[in-house]
Amino acid sequence: MKCSSNNLRSEKVSTRRNFLKAGAMFAASASFAASGTDVFAGSDSDPENGSAPLFTTDFIPDGASLKLAFISDHHYWPDHFKNWGEKQFRHTKERMNDLVETLNSEAPDISIHGGDVIDAGNAFEPPFDEYIKQLDYEKQMLDGLKHRAIPLIGNHEVPDAEYENESELRHWKERFGPLYGYNDIKSWRLVWLNTMIANPGNVYGSGLIYGIDDPQLAWLEDVLKDAASKKLPVLLFAHIPPEDYINQHEFERLICAHGCVKGMMVGHKHKNYMYMIEDIPVMVRAANVCSPMAYTMVYPYPDGRIIIVQKSQHFPYIDYVSNRIKGGAQGEVQDRHFTLGGASKLPLEGLNVIGKYASAAINDGHLTLESAKSKGMVLIDKPGLSNVRISFSAVKEGATHFGVVACANNDASDRIEGVLTSEYGKDGNMYLASHHGDKKETLTRSWFNIEDGIAYKFVLEVKNGTITLKNKNMPEISAEIKGAQSGKFGFFVENGKMLVTDLKIETLS
Repeated sequence: MKCSSNNLRSEKVSTRRNFLKAGAMFAASASFAASGTDVFAGSDSDPENGSAPLFTTDFIPDGASLKLAFISDHHYWPDHFKNWGEKQFRHTKERMNDLVETLNSEAPDISIHGGDVIDAGNAFEPPFDEYIKQLDYEKQMLDGLKHRAIPLIGNHEVPDAEYENESELRHWKERFGPLYGYNDIKSWRLVWLNTMIANPGNVYGSGLIYGIDDPQLAWLEDVLKDAASKKLPVLLFAHIPPEDYINQHEFERLICAHGCVKGMMVGHKHKNYMYMIEDIPVMVRAANVCSPMAYTMVYPYPDGRIIIVQKSQHFPYIDYVSNRIKGGAQGEVQDRHFTLGGASKLPLEGLNVIGKYASAAINDGHLTLESAKSKGMVLIDKPGLSNVRISFSAVKEGATHFGVVACANNDASDRIEGVLTSEYGKDGNMYLASHHGDKKETLTRSWFNIEDGIAYKFVLEVKNGTITLKNKNMPEISAEIKGAQSGKFGFFVENGKMLVTDLKIETLS
């Protein structure tokens, strides 16, 4: 089978997510025809790489006030492995550079880095020159971002085992400014806090003390009163969850008093969970230091809804080992993707679901494809594609195989698959295979440790008789394909489910 090299007919450019307008979810076991409006990326073509966008969606409903990235607990440190061995992870420089690349590709309006970006404080206590080196390293990372980035104070931003006076953070303030503040952006007020309380002479007991100090509480009350008077919804950001504050009840009374706070995002615990302070959700988010190196995309809407989508750097590990996920840290799917204040379901227009046991749904910023038995597929309703690149991110949940589909006929009985699997066998853990009815031919293979809960970025290109599967920071495999047939593109899962985000198809010249 071969995708022909005929040029694709020209298409009318439309808005970015026309096929994903909010509406009732259709039954997912049927096929869904395109609505008649072609869907294209909002970005221009990329002449340098010889590509032009054809079909793009991030599965997020239109109308969000802003796009925000929240990333906590990086724990980056230059030469970390040399200094600390396995206390954290290797390859901090590579991980930092990859995070910058990842966030720049997300293109948020703003990113908030929720504390513990470095590794000082009571767990590590680096020498002073190493502490300064860490701060400069963090500054270098933030300066590499193409949007405004706000780093917060965490327990590892203070230089010593004991935090006695705010003057100890002068070197931080020289590089990053005030320890707390707010920003009004597109009808929302974003407020970030310092949750470290100075503890001179251990007046509050030994160790580091968490909470909001008195001057900051007075400032916060004025900020919330002002937001309420202007009818601005507020999102709070901090490193330590309020449940660990020495003045927890005073803080909780304050944020509930004005009716404008819609949520609070925190880190520190290195795991996902949520609890309520009256009607205010506190969203504790998984760490970026632990596999799968989580970060969260946040979409607030004018009506007060907030869509939360967990993603992860496509950086399983530089030595191609990806099965080191911290057990239980991610929680269930509903701990990673959810909508506060309403639903975010979208219809499956333009996407055809194939398979007797297959079902699919778009909700909370991602598409879930599930097939308890055999394979379930989603094909994009664009016939006769050739010389094409398809890319998307996908997380496996209990499935034996998942991957990308190319050159498929309408019922996918003829197709090519790019496969990742957690099962060892003669095909390896990563392979390309051609299917014709019940016949399968493995074209090429490689090996990689595939794990649930990690977002793998699939990039499959078919160009001039060659098919190539590229997965970021993983091996790349390619093969020649025979025949003269173009077809449809999409993705599949077998014996489980997959979560898909950021789907794109581009034509290649």
